[in-house]
Amino acid sequence: MFYEFLFVVSTFIIALSRNLPLLVIWIFMWIYSAYFSTKTNGHAFLIFILGFMLFYPITLDINKNISDSASIIFLIISAFIVKNNVKVFQSLKEFPKTKILIYGWIVWGLVEYIALILVNYFGMSYTDSSEHFLNLKRESTMFLTVGPTISSVFIIVICLFAIRTTRDLEFFFKALFKGTLILLILSLVRYFFDFDYYQQSYGSVRSMGFRLTGFGVVDANGYGRLLLMPIIFLTIYAIKFPKLLSTTNWITLVLGIISIIMTFSRGTYIAFTIALIMITLPNIFNMKSYLFIILAAIIIAYVFQFTSLMDYFYPGSDRMSLDNFYSRVILWQGAFNILYLSPWFGLHPGGWATLLHNAPQFAGEAVQSTHNVFLGVAVDWGLPMAIILFIVFISTMYNAWITMDIIKKSYNSIVPIKLAANGLLIIPVALMIFGSADNIPVYYIFLIYGLSLALLRLTRSLTENPTN
Repeated sequence: MFYEFLFVVSTFIIALSRNLPLLVIWIFMWIYSAYFSTKTNGHAFLIFILGFMLFYPITLDINKNISDSASIIFLIISAFIVKNNVKVFQSLKEFPKTKILIYGWIVWGLVEYIALILVNYFGMSYTDSSEHFLNLKRESTMFLTVGPTISSVFIIVICLFAIRTTRDLEFFFKALFKGTLILLILSLVRYFFDFDYYQQSYGSVRSMGFRLTGFGVVDANGYGRLLLMPIIFLTIYAIKFPKLLSTTNWITLVLGIISIIMTFSRGTYIAFTIALIMITLPNIFNMKSYLFIILAAIIIAYVFQFTSLMDYFYPGSDRMSLDNFYSRVILWQGAFNILYLSPWFGLHPGGWATLLHNAPQFAGEAVQSTHNVFLGVAVDWGLPMAIILFIVFISTMYNAWITMDIIKKSYNSIVPIKLAANGLLIIPVALMIFGSADNIPVYYIFLIYGLSLALLRLTRSLTENPTN
């Protein structure tokens, strides 16, 4: 009854706002979650979070507090914690090092927030060198800023709850691939007919007049980043297990590659190319690798030959210019200056955007971030949080590597596990490359880490008890 209760209450609250587009999307996400969920405790939460990532709009004009994506992820995770309470922490007994990472993330985040309250509301001064920056008045609330960031770490636990059998893993992939196809179709229809399904407060259907944006992600770079995980998984499927890939999944893969091209996101181009190299190199003597590369080359050539996309890559055009890179170097220099003065606490949550708006060199610029995943976390939360995030990236790849080693020794025939292990070794590399020049939501990073832990546990359990 817990899920039914959440559905009724949340739908009723959104209905009160009379926000029809948001209400339709919200009900669809619940149907999507129910359709792909297994009976395993927590699986519905995991699929709902996946639906949130794929379909939830960043912003709508009407009632922004309800539609704010950060507050929604906070509420989803809070509902999970309320439902499972003590079990949430008990599930971490198998992974003591992960428990330390989670506790470190939560404690440091709360220290940051408490310090912000003391400085902003009680007039207390800090003794470290960040005092100069703390004088800025900025909005940073538990509901919209701090809570979502701190609670995102519990997505790791949701993955451990959700994926306990190979069936759970299979249904996760089904939800990921089917959801991606729906997202691709909605986004491409939106782009080609140049219209939006709902009124939004910022962004355009065609970013800069020609770049493809997503159904809910109005930033072309963000949409490209979102497509990396499912398209990399499908690429591994196409090269290693092409006979097992359904026609629907082949269509998803082709549309995904086309969409990545049309985002004009250079970070996504580089990240996906590196991922493709990592996938094909171990299979260099496998004819399937060459067939896939030929297929990808044909798709790319077709897109550029029969559309006007090539016009946006002429010498001196925006996509061939280094102006964006130079502007980001300025941002990174500013971030390093802040960390030099305040390495432990940075600017505190929400401080970066306010500082930019007050800095003369950024007057009139719509700059919202440091354009680097590690610097972004470090500037808002301090170096300790950025170090934890880096460890999470490395640990994800390590877990995938150990899983692949176990698979080689015993269970070569379990396709979903092989697919997941290969993908979770490559996806963190692609995301780190992308994140070197752009932002990545922290819950996205914790999701792939949680999947790697759940996968490692599942593989070990199959080794101990093959009848599972």
